[in-house]
Amino acid sequence: NIKEIDETIIKALMLSRYRPKMNLVEFFGHEFSSRPLSLCDRNNQDFLYQQSKSKVINFLKEKVPDSFGTINPFTISSTNTHESALLIDGGALLQTRPMHGHTALDYAIYLLEKNIIPEFNSYDRIDIVFDSNRSYTAKRFIDRHTVIDEHRVTYYKLLPEHKLPTGQQFDSFLRCGNRATLAAAVVQCWQLPEAFELIPAQKKLVIGGPSTTALYLSNDLPPEQAFSLECNHEEADTRLVLHLQDAVLYNYKHVCVRSADTDVVFLMISYANTVDLSKVIVDATVRSGQPKYIDCTMIHHQLINKYHIFPEILLALHAISGCDTTSFFRNISKTTFFETYFASPSRYAELQNLSAFPMNQKDIYVVERIIYDCIHHGNRRSPVKKTLHMASMNASNLKPSTSTSFTSIDNLRATMALNALQKGNKSIVLILPPSADALFHHCRRASRQYQVWRSAHIDNLPYPDHEPYGFEKINNEIRIKWTTKMPLPKDNSCFHSCKCTGDCKRCKCGKYSQPCTIYCSCDPTKCSNRSSISNDLVPKHAETRSIESTNTNNIFHDHDYFCKSNETINSDVILHDSDEDASSNSSDLIQNIDSSDDLSTFG
Repeated sequence: NIKEIDETIIKALMLSRYRPKMNLVEFFGHEFSSRPLSLCDRNNQDFLYQQSKSKVINFLKEKVPDSFGTINPFTISSTNTHESALLIDGGALLQTRPMHGHTALDYAIYLLEKNIIPEFNSYDRIDIVFDSNRSYTAKRFIDRHTVIDEHRVTYYKLLPEHKLPTGQQFDSFLRCGNRATLAAAVVQCWQLPEAFELIPAQKKLVIGGPSTTALYLSNDLPPEQAFSLECNHEEADTRLVLHLQDAVLYNYKHVCVRSADTDVVFLMISYANTVDLSKVIVDATVRSGQPKYIDCTMIHHQLINKYHIFPEILLALHAISGCDTTSFFRNISKTTFFETYFASPSRYAELQNLSAFPMNQKDIYVVERIIYDCIHHGNRRSPVKKTLHMASMNASNLKPSTSTSFTSIDNLRATMALNALQKGNKSIVLILPPSADALFHHCRRASRQYQVWRSAHIDNLPYPDHEPYGFEKINNEIRIKWTTKMPLPKDNSCFHSCKCTGDCKRCKCGKYSQPCTIYCSCDPTKCSNRSSISNDLVPKHAETRSIESTNTNNIFHDHDYFCKSNETINSDVILHDSDEDASSNSSDLIQNIDSSDDLSTFG
């Protein structure tokens, strides 16, 4: 309940003015719910929060504009066809719907004639790479890859003579967990003479997946097993790297990879110069879209020579900022992560340490720093007026969190919450980044994915176990491990209140050596244990009155936030769930970070 969480946060901020022993940094080291709201999906809190991955490609286009084009450079240059190979992500190929009445064999031949054989005019070799039937396991924590269990129909053996559904029924058939089953049937059909004899003479068709095996097909020889391409890879993304290496072994100099998946683009940029190829191009054209060709070799060299960035580090940044196996960050777009990193790569050199395991809390400090800089990113775009004076709120010891001397993400959370309360935000918890605890487990998931991508060139890929990497096993089922800490601190002595009728010398407050507060029901005219509070912490839209003489209900009533309806709160959530970057708004909430105050001792 967003409203209840915000009430708890506001109570803590208000009480901290009375009770110096209250450690706000420690308090904001908790998530206040069983799931970090900045990392989990709004509609299903067991899922990872997702944004669009592809928007970051536009950022790369801005940085290396000459590497993007609308015409395949292999078709307009003097490239020898015998030196060119095309690698195709089979997942996109299976989006083609079969014609009415098509059997599996009809469909396999239809794909060959429509989508594959015409490409042999430009390429000597074509590789089709499919996801394995384990691909769902890797992506089962995001909504768009969820299998529709209630309508699931699994064909354990789809034979060539079996008829396929058409239209929307075919789409549903794929969504119900049958993609690998269909791929296996298509591969089986391509091994039949009526299929592989359609391949032009002197050309080679290579098939990888969905099983661990691979095949070489040509029109004059029976299917041949490709032992060098046998692997345990779960996804076509990494398996394409193996096929890239295999093409080099057969003396191909130019390779085009057809995939609109952002993961594949970053993999090819990373591996572009690790194999002996003249050029690696990614054809990222989407259906009914303008042709898009990305020169990954050029980007690889530009990253090194112009930006002094080791290309592989982009895989770590891609995993941290959000992909199919890790959360995106609410209020921070993927593009902002990359913009921030490119602004000062040396500042985040420790990102490469994410490949090591076991991780400790110190290893994620660089990620905390880049998150702070992403939020501070808005300040660099538009100067913010510093209207909030923390000195007036007795925060003279707030640790400095400037862009050059960042302290901790929990310190940042506390500071943003204080400013959000002062500014009268509709919600506080929805604008906060994850706590250090939640971020630690997020970084473990990112580390696991980073290690998988870095090992894509290995046929027997050493997949790390899930459990130590941000996941846990519950009832023999793998689940996301969001946090280690409880939602709220166990020690709630600073939160208690009394209902005394006397002078409050022997009540709970006195027992814990804590002053009475506005949340106590004792008579302020009789209580000898009360302190005063400045109006500085009252939001701008609160009524002007003495806060000492106002009871708890009136205080919450005065806060405009608590007068908002659920509809208003929900609209605020929707705003933060958009793919638009909200860091420019969040930056307003850390405008006071340049002060020399210390939240760890703030009271």
